[in-house]
Amino acid sequence: MEASGGATAAPLGESRSGKLVRMQLLGPLAVWRDGALLRLGGGKQRAVLGLLGLHPDAVVSLEAIAEVLWEGEPPPTAAAMVQSHISRLRAVLDHGRLPGGRGGSLEAAGAGYCLRTGQVELDLMTYRRLAGEARDARRAGDAVGAFELYERALGLWHGEPLADVALLRGHPALTGLSQEQANVVVEYAEAASAMGGHDQVLPHLQALAGRDPLNERAHACLMIALAGSGRQAAALEAYEQMRRRLDDQLGVGPGAALADAHLRVLRHDIPGAAPSPGAAVSGGPVDHGGPPDGAPWIPACQLPPVVADFTGRSEQVALLRGMLGPDDDRAGVPVVVISGAPGAGKTTLMVHAGHVMRPFFPDGQLWAQLDGASDRPRDPGDVLGELLRALGVHGSAVPGRTGERAALYRSRLADRRVLIVVDDAASAAQVRPLLPGTAGCAVMVTSRRRLAELPGAKLLPLGPLTLGEATDLLGRITGHERVTAEWQAAGDLASGCGHLPLAVRIAGAKLAARPSAPIAVLARAVTDERNRLSALQIGDLSIRASLASGYQSLSVPARRAFRLLGLLGPCDVAEWVIAALLDEPDAGEVVNELCDRSMLTLTGTDLAGQARFRLHDLLRDYACEELECEPVPARQAALGRARAGWLQLAARASASLPREPFLPPGSQSSAPRGVIPDETARHLTANPLAWFAAERLNLLTVTADACTTGQYDFAAQLALCQAEFQHLQDRHDEVAYMWRAIASAAAAAGDAPVLADARLRLGAAAVERGYAPEAMDLLEECVATFEYRGDLRNLAYALYWRGASAWDMELLSAARSDAERGVALGRQVADPYAEFTNLRLLGLALGRLGEAEQAIAACEHALAIAVGLGEKSCESVALHNLSFACVLTGRYERALGLVMRQLELCRELGEVRYAALALGVRGDAYHGLGRYDDEVAALLQALPAFRSHSIRRHQALCLSKIGYAYQAMGSHQLAAQYLAESLPIFRELGLASYEQRAIRALGDCRRLSLA
Repeated sequence: MEASGGATAAPLGESRSGKLVRMQLLGPLAVWRDGALLRLGGGKQRAVLGLLGLHPDAVVSLEAIAEVLWEGEPPPTAAAMVQSHISRLRAVLDHGRLPGGRGGSLEAAGAGYCLRTGQVELDLMTYRRLAGEARDARRAGDAVGAFELYERALGLWHGEPLADVALLRGHPALTGLSQEQANVVVEYAEAASAMGGHDQVLPHLQALAGRDPLNERAHACLMIALAGSGRQAAALEAYEQMRRRLDDQLGVGPGAALADAHLRVLRHDIPGAAPSPGAAVSGGPVDHGGPPDGAPWIPACQLPPVVADFTGRSEQVALLRGMLGPDDDRAGVPVVVISGAPGAGKTTLMVHAGHVMRPFFPDGQLWAQLDGASDRPRDPGDVLGELLRALGVHGSAVPGRTGERAALYRSRLADRRVLIVVDDAASAAQVRPLLPGTAGCAVMVTSRRRLAELPGAKLLPLGPLTLGEATDLLGRITGHERVTAEWQAAGDLASGCGHLPLAVRIAGAKLAARPSAPIAVLARAVTDERNRLSALQIGDLSIRASLASGYQSLSVPARRAFRLLGLLGPCDVAEWVIAALLDEPDAGEVVNELCDRSMLTLTGTDLAGQARFRLHDLLRDYACEELECEPVPARQAALGRARAGWLQLAARASASLPREPFLPPGSQSSAPRGVIPDETARHLTANPLAWFAAERLNLLTVTADACTTGQYDFAAQLALCQAEFQHLQDRHDEVAYMWRAIASAAAAAGDAPVLADARLRLGAAAVERGYAPEAMDLLEECVATFEYRGDLRNLAYALYWRGASAWDMELLSAARSDAERGVALGRQVADPYAEFTNLRLLGLALGRLGEAEQAIAACEHALAIAVGLGEKSCESVALHNLSFACVLTGRYERALGLVMRQLELCRELGEVRYAALALGVRGDAYHGLGRYDDEVAALLQALPAFRSHSIRRHQALCLSKIGYAYQAMGSHQLAAQYLAESLPIFRELGLASYEQRAIRALGDCRRLSLA
């Protein structure tokens, strides 16, 4: 599924020099020759040209170029690779007219290279010339002339200089150029102020002030421009924000320029200022709520006071009303247990709900405090004595034994409607004596345990607040205006508190005690996991103390499991992970205890049918603190067992999946045995795709974490075990994430073989994601490295991926050359997968180059190898390439038959991506037959898969081809819709020719739809 493209005309510039080549640095790098946009190759090649362009007519040393391309660690082949980039750039810029590099745009000079501007018109030089002329006009008193020249100079900027050349970000030359532009913008603003051109300069100043928040001269000019545009209030607000920023970050006051601008705004001393519009303040009455409906006074109302700033939990309050409110059909006494982690707001919710339900219980509300989280929970007999006295029983009449007290308590409550509120229960045994005996009464209990054994109890587990509820609570404590003024920081603070009500309340109290303190300062402290628990403490309120009481209530094995979970970071885990940490075959009892006591949260069941568990963020911080009591060797051994378990299961699951055919398999080092019992491992990986889906994020985290501790060889093993799953699921972003970490660690260790393998997989992932120019740089390094090492097998695969990158960039001869060489190497090393892979690419390249018979023969040979391998997934791929080669060579009917065969295989294998690609080829075949309605139907069927699997290149191709089909049918508005949607994707991927073809078609459609 491909498309052809063309070129676009160069934008109009300031010069009329008649030079053939024009180059843009002030924005994305672009070069035109005779008005046609040129293809500049991969990222490293573009970086070389951009670096030379920043130093026009000056020699840039080979050492300086290598520093940019390889960040100070050039490979042995660096000089040859730079020379290769220069040669390709010469071919592009000079169109092969100047062999040997003499007299052309790029020249070798000493130990470096130089961009000669005699052949190239450079926007940077035009910009500097116009800025210089503007300064001369300003010095000569020509305000209007200076203003126009500044405007023309800044009009040459089309965004950040070399915005699309990632390797040059942060380069000193670019930093200097940004400062140069900042000075010109300020000069332009001062010239504009003198003649009243405030509106024109305002966008430039706003952009500069955003980039450079401490530039006083820029902010002074911004204030003048805002006031001059009739926005005096905004000008004064800009001054106040700058004043606070200087004070907070530098500890200084406003300088002379800023102070003078402030005074001028206050005095309305702005030339050509527009009148300031009046500001109207509107509002309505605020409903603070009135008192509840009147109710008779109840002496036995023991509920603690309502929390004035209670917020959220509306769903839970409604559930409690339904569970405990009047119900004539209900038999017995309703009991609800509100359970949750320390600090979850259980008591606050219960008190609030108790007050809400007071009208349902006119005979009273009793309060019982059980101190279950302390080291000395209260005796229920003592609590019964207190409740009996509250019910009017004289102290001398209270029985001595607990059973007798419970019987008298039930007698007193008979036929009455009383709500019993029991806080902080340690166990069901502590609560049972407090239960009434007859209907009419109801009981609410809070506990860190679920108390599922309490007869007839309904469970209401309580989790953290939502982000909105947490920030609302923060606003109720500190003031909503304050939260609104620092909305982002308030959200960060709430998230740092884990949305846990107690933590948010402590944070709010600390802010309320310091009305002028920025929320952002506390937010930074609370988002630092190392010091978060210390930051969340004020007076006798302490998150750490609350968590410590829960931890101390655990058994010894549960405590150890809890603290070892702190080794894993934020993740959901299955029970086998906890067993591996403990070096036990089973962890069921420990997990049940942790969950029962709300120290571990059950998050759900994964696709493999396993329950998943997670530590709340603050609990994880406390677990990490408690790890200090675990010896370092024991910690390392526990973490090693968990990681080995993931590797063992990943290797087992991967072995059941079809091989990833486009890269060499990993080394056959044996996976660890015995970490997970064989029967458990077999059960867990019975459905390998489901297991990988459940553990996907954990595997990524474990791989990256292993790299940070220098275990990149383990990380590479684990990454290789995920290759089949990631290939089947098109998870190429995740491939890039893992192998980037491995490459960085291997480079730091000087491990060239692992680094080369990692770069090969990074390059392949970049091609799969559609970023061909980025991939080209990596793959050129891989080819050079494997050639240097004589690694022919990896070289065959590297040539395939470099050729695939060239194919995407429409460098068809290069794609053919790499594929032919890859086929030969695959045969030489007897690797049928390498031969098969390169034959596919060779067939496509030959088809696009017009060599029809050879193209079909190559694709048929690839299909024969796939059938011989017995790999149905390879057969599906080969059918796709053969059908596409048939389209390229005009064999449309045969292509449709091959597509039908491929779709049957895709259904059998569950392949979504290749089914979509097959539908794309079906659309291409219909287009060749002139059956545009059928083409649109096929492409619309393929499009959702490209979207959902983030296959960006084919998504853009599919959109544009739907547009071309509608254009062919005369439906120009529909065509324009799809073509317009394809453009930003082509632009993002650097596929300029596809983008330009779509732009031309879009223009034609829009003109015809208006005709």
